[in-house]
Amino acid sequence: MIYRIAEVADWQQAQQTDFFASADLAAEGFIHTSAPNQILETARRYYAGRADLILLEVDEDALAQAGVQVTREWVASRQQHFAHEKVGGRVGHRGGRGHGFHAGRG
Repeated sequence: MIYRIAEVADWQQAQQTDFFASADLAAEGFIHTSAPNQILETARRYYAGRADLILLEVDEDALAQAGVQVTREWVASRQQHFAHEKVGGRVGHRGGRGHGFHAGRG
């Protein structure tokens, strides 16, 4: 599993359109995600003090089945590889939580 810290507004829009999009997808052409051991530092660095967020759990196997490739790219400022989903995501909603983000070709 990989994780995405998302704005609640983006998640709400995804539930209505069945397509998860974010500012980074529009600006950079991919969606930033973090491994379990990276998520707390990502939150601290980029989202400190924000309350309008939700944590999405992303199933890489579901992405692969949908034909979406997740690549790991080196981020020098963090000295780690991070997973990037380079195609927009279709989402599935389970139990009112951020779990169930299923990506596919948009």
